[in-house]
Amino acid sequence: MKLYSLGLASHWLAFLAIYFALCSADSHATEDKPEWIRGKGESLEFRLTGEVVGASGEETADFSVTCQLNSAGAEHRPNSKVDGNHFEVWVPTNRVNWHSMWIRVSSKDERLVAYKTLVPYELRQTATKVLQFQLAKQPTRVVEVNVEYLGKPVAHAHVIADLGFSINLAAVANDAGVATFHLLPEQQLVRFTAWTDDFKMGGFSFNRKPTRDPASDEFTVDLNQCRDKLLRVVDDQGAPVPNLDFVLQMATLPDYNFVGTNDNSRLKTDANGEVVYRWFPNWKERHCYMELDSKLWLPEQGQRT
Repeated sequence: MKLYSLGLASHWLAFLAIYFALCSADSHATEDKPEWIRGKGESLEFRLTGEVVGASGEETADFSVTCQLNSAGAEHRPNSKVDGNHFEVWVPTNRVNWHSMWIRVSSKDERLVAYKTLVPYELRQTATKVLQFQLAKQPTRVVEVNVEYLGKPVAHAHVIADLGFSINLAAVANDAGVATFHLLPEQQLVRFTAWTDDFKMGGFSFNRKPTRDPASDEFTVDLNQCRDKLLRVVDDQGAPVPNLDFVLQMATLPDYNFVGTNDNSRLKTDANGEVVYRWFPNWKERHCYMELDSKLWLPEQGQRT
């Protein structure tokens, strides 16, 4: 895989303003920091807090929280801490160059949900106030995904339902190999991705062949036994590119049906510009390309293997 050097590129203006504001706060003595900032440098984080009420405005503690930061090359899911009908999330500012963030609050029985989406320019005002969530929207669609390998169900496989707009819902298949998702009426399916810890992976996109009906409520994802693959990244002069973070996108041929990514798809080259990817599909033919969140490099092209 070959890269072209871009040199230093510009930050987004909105993110720059936030970055300098936070770094300015970070430069003060620890006791002068506002309570919603902690750490410094790469470990700098800000705190988001939220308050959750029920459909009639009553306080409720029966909920769970999912957050996701979306960047050009990957997604990052910070952990949340629930206390009564409040929650807090510590969000990294310098480790992830994110362009959007969504927060999903759901009742434990998944009967009621609430969503909020944030973009970087909202960061400062969000960090200094309590976000309000009302569990009032009711999912009306239940989608079941059967995960199989060689025609047999795969228990406890990890499954992601991509709903577009950088919203991904995660579930784990039950003992019968079935993962369940609860969707709002306006939510549409874009892609399913499934994988196991013993190096099997599969998935499909709805906008590619073979054609599948996104309005259906039951689907099957077939897993493929993967293998180790040594990846080597070089620049346009043929020199290795060390310590490069990237996400590997994989697609079947001839229809370029992308199977999606998961935590295992996020890789980093070593000092020799190399990294071993253990979830490399054992298909007869495949297409892959690197997705970068870098201001220094641009991939030359994808690879057909």
